[in-house]
Amino acid sequence: MKKILSFIMVLISLVACTDQGRYEATISRADSLIENHQDSVRFALEMLDSLKPEYPDFSKRLQMRYLLIYAKGMNKGFINFTTDSVMKLVADYYDDHGTSNEQMLAHYLLGCTYRDMCEYPAALSCYQDAVEKADTMDVACDYSLLTRIYQQEGGLFLHQNMPQNAEEVLKKAEKAAWMAKDTLAALLSREHLVRVCNGLGEFRKALSIGFSLQKAYRKYGYIKESIRVYGQFFKPLLRLKRYSELKKYMEIYERESGYFNGEESHAICYAHYYYIKGMLNLALKSHTSREYIDISLKKSTNFNDKVNAYYGLYCYSKSIDNLDSIKKYVDLFVINNDSARFENEVGRMQNIASSYRYNTLQKTILSKEMESKKMQLFMFVFLLCFAMILFASIVYVMNLRKKQQLNYLKLCTYKQQIQMVDNELKDKRELLNQLSSNFNDVSNIVKKKNEQIEKMQQELQVLEEGVCCQEPFDDGKGEIMNKAIVLVFKKNVVQGNMATEKQWAILENVFKTLLPQFKKTLEKNEALKENEYRICMLVWLEFKPKDIQILMGMSASNVSNRKRMAVKVFGNDMTASKFDMKIRNILNS
Repeated sequence: MKKILSFIMVLISLVACTDQGRYEATISRADSLIENHQDSVRFALEMLDSLKPEYPDFSKRLQMRYLLIYAKGMNKGFINFTTDSVMKLVADYYDDHGTSNEQMLAHYLLGCTYRDMCEYPAALSCYQDAVEKADTMDVACDYSLLTRIYQQEGGLFLHQNMPQNAEEVLKKAEKAAWMAKDTLAALLSREHLVRVCNGLGEFRKALSIGFSLQKAYRKYGYIKESIRVYGQFFKPLLRLKRYSELKKYMEIYERESGYFNGEESHAICYAHYYYIKGMLNLALKSHTSREYIDISLKKSTNFNDKVNAYYGLYCYSKSIDNLDSIKKYVDLFVINNDSARFENEVGRMQNIASSYRYNTLQKTILSKEMESKKMQLFMFVFLLCFAMILFASIVYVMNLRKKQQLNYLKLCTYKQQIQMVDNELKDKRELLNQLSSNFNDVSNIVKKKNEQIEKMQQELQVLEEGVCCQEPFDDGKGEIMNKAIVLVFKKNVVQGNMATEKQWAILENVFKTLLPQFKKTLEKNEALKENEYRICMLVWLEFKPKDIQILMGMSASNVSNRKRMAVKVFGNDMTASKFDMKIRNILNS
């Protein structure tokens, strides 16, 4: 019976995995259609809508991806967002679980949500968050998305009447587009800069950028766009009184842009266009100027367009000395100008209200984050104190048990070192018998060795007295630093000698005896090579890199490059100084 139940559970799991894979494949196909085919956005959203009944069965990761791609499709399909609840949830999720590109997309779409809700300060903040999520050091960075983010920022800055800010981010947009190898997006960003210059009244600069842009469009084969950009020339050419050029470009624009073939386009403001044309004809003393200004007034959709049209009619009436018309259009100009100002003021107040709501929301979020951080800090301090007390208790108990044993082992190590020196002395004495002609030199060698033996015997005597008295002493780092073998290593450094294999064996035995956990800690993740372990011992004993070079006979580059050792010991790479600090803190209580 148990076998049957187990088989059924495995079968259910396989079916579930198969379903998850099918859902993910559908979401990926929809994402591809949204990204690459503007005309297929509606179809892609229908594909995603077909998955809504199965949405509760999705894994958490798949649910968030579904919502992210759906929002991407809505934005691409010009479907306005009405609430921020979903995208806030998605952005929070990807902050903890997503890649850099996914985080960037989530915050970009949250910004688009606030844009559609006319919460412009919040939108700009989210766009900036999206920019900060971009990892431009990664070859996989989505520069196309980064371009769109900067362009959206630029558009909002223009909407908020902040052309200087718009100019800055639009330059960044063009740079990102070139990184994405998206020539059209780069040129479109430059075209927006022409709008900025016109808004700032920098007409000559606008023309300079515009003419170079027009050539660039033609160079890369964007003929329609090269004609469209002529529309940015009209205002500066009129203001600079370059009427012949203005007339030429307007004729080309009407003939080749496609905006005057019977169907009106949202890509052009006809009221502004006919106002420019009417003022041009008025400057050229053409009788058709009144006709075009009337068309401009007829196509006006806001008070600013009406202000321009009534100003044009005033200028026309003045040119023909029609006093009644002059007074009429002056009055209409003033009335509509006041209305335009009121409209702008309402917009400004709405922006202020939006900014206040956003700031209030940010303060609430910040307050909650502070409370959460305080609680986390309290728990961290509590656990840290508990761990420190526990660790200190364990160390104290272990030290009580090991002190006498370590002292005895220390005594044995000294005896071994003295025996080594005694053996060397015997070798020198044999050499003395063979080299009688060099008696004086040999005598000096014997004298020095006798002095060494005497010194070591004195140290041995002191140690034996200490053991007999059973005086406890610190078994920390200072204990090992004062060992004879460490002093031998320091002497080698002074004399510029490599350590012998016999000396290495004694040093490793000291670490094995006194600090048995040292090597286990180092090799917790991966076993070290012999030279790597020796470097770690010398670093722990606070030998400098140049000292390590002498003792091991290695080049400076081999000693200083400890990135691979850091990965082996600690699981990630780090600088040599940070590696040394962490090694010296091992078991150093």
